[in-house]
Amino acid sequence: LHYPLRRQRQMCIRDRFYYGAFYWSNELYKGIHKPAVSKKLWDEVQRIYSDRSRPKSIWKEEKVFTGLFRCGECGASITAERHTKHQKNGNIHSWLYYRCTKKRDAICTQPYLREESLIEQLQKGVLEIALSDDMAIPMLNQIEQWKLEEVSRVSEQSLSLKNEVKEIGAKLRRLNGLYVDGEVDREEYTSRKKHLVNEELSLEKRVKAIASDGAMYWLEPLKEFVNRLWERNLREAVGDPLKLRDFIVEGGSNLKIKSQKVLWNWNSPYEILASRGVCSSWLGS
Repeated sequence: LHYPLRRQRQMCIRDRFYYGAFYWSNELYKGIHKPAVSKKLWDEVQRIYSDRSRPKSIWKEEKVFTGLFRCGECGASITAERHTKHQKNGNIHSWLYYRCTKKRDAICTQPYLREESLIEQLQKGVLEIALSDDMAIPMLNQIEQWKLEEVSRVSEQSLSLKNEVKEIGAKLRRLNGLYVDGEVDREEYTSRKKHLVNEELSLEKRVKAIASDGAMYWLEPLKEFVNRLWERNLREAVGDPLKLRDFIVEGGSNLKIKSQKVLWNWNSPYEILASRGVCSSWLGS
């Protein structure tokens, strides 16, 4: 009895119409309607829905970092295996080790690495690019200042253009009056009206462009980036192995384990923070 309702809710969740698009004849088109949600929010809903609808893999939950690294000696992939020890007194101890699969070189000499050590090294490496309060707070304050300046600039330009649009509207009304009173002929009326209408459309387009093409399109992502790397937030995030893995996957490359040491390179823009060294001015760096 409840299946049709449940199916209907699922279709609503997955419908692209809500972020401003639709399918017609198996092709995706941009709609002219006002979106109910942003594309970013819709994508996040899809990710959560997919995660909840698929069965959970115990293997993935236990061996979080499998498939992420390669052996620094032979280049083979790194796998994980659990070792369990049963004591005579009934106690059970279990450890998770990461090791080379040795599929490229059977005599690879690389030793095992315990998961606790791997996580500790990853956390330490991630926190090296964290932004301290002395850096994050001034950065966030500067971003807010830029946002205020951008809002003021957009407001001033938009107001000026809107006043020009109003003036053109007044000119069109006067032109209509002149035409009705017979003071201008049809040809002159048509020519002057065409010029005014085109100018009006051009100004309206500029108003929309100012509102959408300002600095806001990069200020908000910059704010999210700074907040994410703020040490107080980053330290909490990397405490979760799954979030730690996601962060490394996004920001790192060439991940290897050699001599029980975890090695990787940072991708842009994280590499800037990783190599920033000592700098008294974050604007300069």
